[in-house]
Amino acid sequence: MKPSPRKSTPSKPKTTRPRKTSSDTPDITPIRTATCPTLKGTSTLTYQLGKTKEDKLMLRITKSTGNGHFSDEWVSSTMMELLLKPHTQIAAFHLRKVFSGKSANNTGFLAAVLLNEGVLEPHPERRRYYQLTGNSLSPTPPTVVRKPPEPKPPAKSKPRTTKLPAVKKAPRK
Repeated sequence: MKPSPRKSTPSKPKTTRPRKTSSDTPDITPIRTATCPTLKGTSTLTYQLGKTKEDKLMLRITKSTGNGHFSDEWVSSTMMELLLKPHTQIAAFHLRKVFSGKSANNTGFLAAVLLNEGVLEPHPERRRYYQLTGNSLSPTPPTVVRKPPEPKPPAKSKPRTTKLPAVKKAPRK
């Protein structure tokens, strides 16, 4: 059997959306680049602080040594503070409205940066929650640099109980 010839249709030109780059935002001048560990401490993030012509402080994540995707868009420090101020217990998801990008890693990466900058600190009672320190983002480096979290000890394994194979009943005659 002979395969039928493919019908050729005129191809439509591909339209791609241009990706935003730092050159698309010329009004933001980077003033400081820093690194910090992620919340789990499995990789390292590189981020930049910048200023607009109006002297507003902006922040963006520029690199991750891990495999996670993220958005490298500039976000406003004023917007972050407005979103976080009403909360006493802050989880990374509280920062999701800051980004227009859709990556799930954005909020966790931003929380790691804010921890490193001294804006957030771990909540004393709730794991994976944070609280405001009263500090705000600053163009100067923080005085205390956050260390990566200690690796967790391996979980204790429970002794396995062996199951005996099920006994098959003989068919009835």
